[in-house]
Amino acid sequence: MPFFAAAVGVIPPGLINLSLGKAALVYGLKSSCYQLLGILLVTLIQGIASSVLAFYFPLDLKIQGYLLKIALCFLVLLLLFFLYKISKGKDSNTFTIDVISTSQDQDYKTLFLKGIGISAVNFLPIPYFWMLSHTAFHQVQLLRYYHNIIFGISVTLGVFSVLAVYMYVFTRYKNKISNYLHYFNWVMFLIISCSIVITVLRM
Repeated sequence: MPFFAAAVGVIPPGLINLSLGKAALVYGLKSSCYQLLGILLVTLIQGIASSVLAFYFPLDLKIQGYLLKIALCFLVLLLLFFLYKISKGKDSNTFTIDVISTSQDQDYKTLFLKGIGISAVNFLPIPYFWMLSHTAFHQVQLLRYYHNIIFGISVTLGVFSVLAVYMYVFTRYKNKISNYLHYFNWVMFLIISCSIVITVLRM
């Protein structure tokens, strides 16, 4: 169940999957895999941490409220960031999809750290994983360490399955998708705005 639930959670377009899709277009499928690894590493950590949290604090609404407030703060900062990029005219009508050599403008380490960064600022999966973990292990009286690892790996594989599809679709239909990337910052601004509204409603 955690595998499928985590996969469903990242199907809607968002910061992580769209950023990874754009990286696949700009830097190539092989190079963008390093950014994917960074995202999956953080997802694994978030999954394990959520599983431990669910055992010691089962469905504590107060803690969930704190996590949502933290997520809201980061979402507001991201919203301001993309608003700043829009005001500076970063969306260009001359967007190109030529693959950039990582040896020239972007190395693997930078892409890996970028994946870690965009995934680490996203706190929204933690309450979601927390609920999934509580549902998966609600009958377990003594939580073993491998329960946390199994849950973390399950949600990570679920996220990977969807992100891999995003990368394939973006590279397979790059000529059509590139037209929409002219307005990438506007799309992210609208998506984050919707995420803020949803987060406020959940608090």
